[in-house]
Amino acid sequence: MITGESRPGKGFTLRRSLIAAFVMLDALLIGLIYYALKSDYITLVAILPRASVVGLEAAFVMLLIGFGLSLRYFVRDFVLFETCFKWFFWLVGPFAILLAVVLPPKTNRIYFDEFWYANIGITIAEEGLAVFCNYCNYESGQLEIHTQEYNKQPNSHPYWIGLFYRLFGVSENVTFFASYLAAGILAFSLFWLGRWLVGTNWAGAFAALIGMTTPMFLVWAGTFAAEPSTAAFSALAMLAAVLYQRESNYSTGIFLVGTTAFALQFRPECLLLLVPIGLIVLGRRPLEHLRSSRIYLLAALLFILLVPHILHLYAFRNHAWGSSDNRFSLEFFWHNLSVNGPYYFLNARHPLLITLLAVVGLIFTQRRWLERAVAFLWFIASWLVFLFFYAGSYNYGADVRFAVLTTPSLALLAAFGCQVIVERFFAGKQEEGRKVLLFLLTVSFVSFLPLIRMVGREAREARQYVDIVREWSNELPADSLVLSHTPNLWILWHKNSVQLSRAKDEPGFINQMLQAYPGGVYVDWGYWCNVPFPEQNQYCDYARNVLSLSLEHEEKKGTMHYLLYKVVPPASMKFKFRDFSDNLPGDNGLICQESE
Repeated sequence: MITGESRPGKGFTLRRSLIAAFVMLDALLIGLIYYALKSDYITLVAILPRASVVGLEAAFVMLLIGFGLSLRYFVRDFVLFETCFKWFFWLVGPFAILLAVVLPPKTNRIYFDEFWYANIGITIAEEGLAVFCNYCNYESGQLEIHTQEYNKQPNSHPYWIGLFYRLFGVSENVTFFASYLAAGILAFSLFWLGRWLVGTNWAGAFAALIGMTTPMFLVWAGTFAAEPSTAAFSALAMLAAVLYQRESNYSTGIFLVGTTAFALQFRPECLLLLVPIGLIVLGRRPLEHLRSSRIYLLAALLFILLVPHILHLYAFRNHAWGSSDNRFSLEFFWHNLSVNGPYYFLNARHPLLITLLAVVGLIFTQRRWLERAVAFLWFIASWLVFLFFYAGSYNYGADVRFAVLTTPSLALLAAFGCQVIVERFFAGKQEEGRKVLLFLLTVSFVSFLPLIRMVGREAREARQYVDIVREWSNELPADSLVLSHTPNLWILWHKNSVQLSRAKDEPGFINQMLQAYPGGVYVDWGYWCNVPFPEQNQYCDYARNVLSLSLEHEEKKGTMHYLLYKVVPPASMKFKFRDFSDNLPGDNGLICQESE
């Protein structure tokens, strides 16, 4: 077996050859990156849809292989557990998933961003392309992409969703399942992080219980937003780093590289996770690691996996991210701090008890300074960056979801606090101390159940619209097409859909679609036709004023008036079947001609 020690012979020669090969490959990739950085935006976004998926595929495969090779270290500790902890280990993941399934309402909370992730997950699963589909149709159950757009967000979350689409097919329930499973991954990771970093099985149990019962994590686990899976895989990457620090070999190294590469690509700020990961890997024996050839080989491999992500970040370096002014600035700091700091102490959306336990653990733990420093830096990396972001306030719309990213680090610090309280205040009666803490945590959790079960006011109209689209989609013919501002919704429910703007921007487009879809062409007078947004309203007005429409469905919700129209073909138009795939994108062999 290859190890990290430098020994003469074939093993040593093999390692040197591998390092040389990876150095040459990295040099080649650096050259490619330099060329790509000199390229324009259009060139980059033409490359990235496929390259991003290839990189994520490689990272996830390495994650699975590394976990399989490292499993023996988990088993080694597991066999020494007391019976109660063996039961806890087997039940904690399923229980976390059960909480996520049962407690929060299944809904969307950030307008239609969640459906962007689902849409990209579909294109990854079906075509191996990380793109948002602006015009897609289903031909014999197979997705066909005709126009596409590359999204500014990194692609680990859509890839994660797409994995389950591959396994179980595309559906809304499958999308929710991906978020639910993230709760189980978080609980599993926190249990082992607590055990290895704090030092006891009980600390692991407290870390897992605190993490999976944090109210905002559960609230957002009932959506398919990116934050729950980001928190879960960040915790898994930290676990891989801790395992590598304990058992430094190629098995744990592969697990670390694959998990880290995958975790860093959930959100742009996830790159900051490299700080606590680097500290835990190098903190105890930096010189020993730096003298080992293994660390350089693993670093080179990580760089290779992250090349598409580096190009992605570069391509969107000047993106506005919804801002008409500065995206990051010191001017946002004090305002965001006045919200995001007290958030953890007000006991309104986050339990004060967890915060106090984390403070106790950070300040009063007398040993394990490196472990506490890692947990604290992890919290800072997932909290501080949003203080400078224009939309970083936890009170800004639905951006309280950013607090979900601090869940695993706070849970770990709180586990340190639980250990301090049990050892100092219940010396000789530690069993009673643990019961008291479990009781207090349970009371705190129960007090937040109304918040967890609450749908809330945020994005209420958007949620109503999603419910209506879900209902209407069941009544449309399979060979119909919907013109919509949000084609991603219709595509999730297996309906052909295209951006409404094309009706106005492309002369003759409607006639082409009428000839391509014998089930009819429909106009979705949805959310963006109701809100005062002139940039989008113009397309709704064009459809109503220029096209000949018949009303098919109507639904009123408060001030919102949702309508579904069917485009009426001109009386002079007749149809016949003909193969004209070279002339029309997305056709099904049907054309129409003006009668003489």
